[in-house]
Amino acid sequence: MTATLVRNRTSFPVTLPYPYSGILPPGGACILASAASVVLPRLGVLADRTLEVRDVSDSEMLSAPGNGTFTAPASAKLLQIGPVAAKGTTDVHAALAGNAGRAKLLLDTGTGDATVTAVTSGVNGNFIDIVLTGDGGSGVRIARTTPLGRQLFTILYETGVSTQGTLNAAINALAGGDKLIEVTTANAGTTVTVLTAPGDDFAETALAGGSDVGTAFPGPFTSPVWGRNLRLVFATNYDGGNVTVTGTRNGAVQTEVVVAVAGTTVVGLKVWDTVVSAVKAAVGSNEAAVSIGTGDTLSPGVGIILTDNIAQLWVAGTSEAVTVSATTNTVIPTTTPNATTYRLLANLQQTLAP
Repeated sequence: MTATLVRNRTSFPVTLPYPYSGILPPGGACILASAASVVLPRLGVLADRTLEVRDVSDSEMLSAPGNGTFTAPASAKLLQIGPVAAKGTTDVHAALAGNAGRAKLLLDTGTGDATVTAVTSGVNGNFIDIVLTGDGGSGVRIARTTPLGRQLFTILYETGVSTQGTLNAAINALAGGDKLIEVTTANAGTTVTVLTAPGDDFAETALAGGSDVGTAFPGPFTSPVWGRNLRLVFATNYDGGNVTVTGTRNGAVQTEVVVAVAGTTVVGLKVWDTVVSAVKAAVGSNEAAVSIGTGDTLSPGVGIILTDNIAQLWVAGTSEAVTVSATTNTVIPTTTPNATTYRLLANLQQTLAP
């Protein structure tokens, strides 16, 4: 069956005459279920000057947004989606840590060294102080006090007996309320070095570099070229809580709460034309991050409506299985996006202005 494409070529809205309905905005278009030879006389004598009116075949792509409600031709139209970029894990937003950074201190004893790091991220790590002193006592002894709201670790070692390795082990063995610091980097070549006072003593020094982040992902965001669902990649030990994404779909604002599962990629259910913001529920206690990427579910475009679930999909000239949802106006191809162009045979309807 042949149908007719009608496109407004003017800079002002054009009302379709009876028996058609709808207003075509400048550049707007619609499909009418009659041949152009039938449609043109009904549009009036000036139609050929203000409107583009031409036959379209069932194999021609329908892609021009239109205005007004109308029924697509009985024969399905071929819709081209793509090329669609490969789905990614960071293509919408690179990453946001549960918390920005842990405070650190290079504990340089002269004969050895180790990086001591706050166990949890955040500015509170900058309020941890360490002092190291050798004496005649036995082994390595660590005491924590809280002068003026700070966390002071006084570390005593047995001069001429304790080694850098036993010092590191004692710090890592802290437990309970004292488990505020740990050795994250040790110089393996000096762990057997014996510590001797006063040359290996270390004056009271604060850890530095701990920082907090807020709960909002900093912009900018990169919206999908084609409407798509989202995938959030949560790193192991991520503890920043659920992520709420805000953006638009068919011109309307929408949100989606993605439930965080540490160490897992969580696939969102909604399809997005634009993504404008995201916020996590909490400031976490570590640096494990979450990123936002795109998924496999695709939208045919604003203003193009899939009116039923009957469809065939061709990729590189080969037909393949496809899941079509008229409810969400989406398709899920078998071939995952990878700069892929999809050609979908389905009944279509257009109702939105560009």
